[in-house]
Amino acid sequence: MKICEKTGRLKLERLWSGVDLKSTIELLSNNKGSRKGCALALNDDYIKLALYACFIEQDLDAMRQYAYFSAKSHILRFQCRPEDGNWLFPLFEVLLSDNAELLHWYSQHVLPVYNTHQKWINRNRVGTTEFQAFQDLLAAQQKFDLLGERAEYILANPPGRTMKRFQTDNAFYLALAKGNKTEMESALQTLCSLKVAQNRNGADGIIGSEHFMSAAAFYYGKLARLAGYELDVDMPLYPAHLIAVNPLADYTRDEVDVLAELDIYQTFDGEFAPFTPKPQGEYNLDITLNSKPMEKLP
Repeated sequence: MKICEKTGRLKLERLWSGVDLKSTIELLSNNKGSRKGCALALNDDYIKLALYACFIEQDLDAMRQYAYFSAKSHILRFQCRPEDGNWLFPLFEVLLSDNAELLHWYSQHVLPVYNTHQKWINRNRVGTTEFQAFQDLLAAQQKFDLLGERAEYILANPPGRTMKRFQTDNAFYLALAKGNKTEMESALQTLCSLKVAQNRNGADGIIGSEHFMSAAAFYYGKLARLAGYELDVDMPLYPAHLIAVNPLADYTRDEVDVLAELDIYQTFDGEFAPFTPKPQGEYNLDITLNSKPMEKLP
């Protein structure tokens, strides 16, 4: 794809005009239709509103609030099907929201990557989407020793063509694990270069943001800031204004009833119960166990 701000603005206007929260909320409130489907629709509409507020209206408080609603809508979906989830940038909405409680929740939502195939533990297998998504969860929980070990391994043992594009991401994670600001900045500069950003935004960009920033650079820059690092990256596609952590004083303003009434700690059904995320100060499980690179089942 070719990055073009004018194209991006027109696209966001179209996405914004197609938002229909009222119909979805009515279905949920009246217990009609698919609850999971409605949750997905809410998530999708709220992230469109968040990106519109960010890039068109330049209202970062509205962006954070809509991103919070989007992330919370996804939890409604996960309560319907706990094993569901996005492997690509699974923390995007919650990082955009600057909400610490939801970030803690999402950092524990490991079910989508806790799967196996024969003796393979897929989150440990180089070349799988689960490997890359699990790196994000380790970074969010600041398990830097294991994050760095896995990043170092995959850099020395590159995956096949499909996942090779994430080697810069893992170079960033290795630098983050070591606390090397220079190497972190170098990785972000690579991600923000026009050639790389156009390729990555076309394949991996968050719809609505792809003409304005490198989604990957935002994602990793934010995780670094949460770990206490202020990085110096001065490039057009690096959204420095979004990297600072500025939580809202009140995220519940204008929250619809179906989200306000949602218990995000409601226990998952059946066999998934042990994976239910816990409140801040607690964790559902130790994600460093059995998670070394290429570690298999006994």
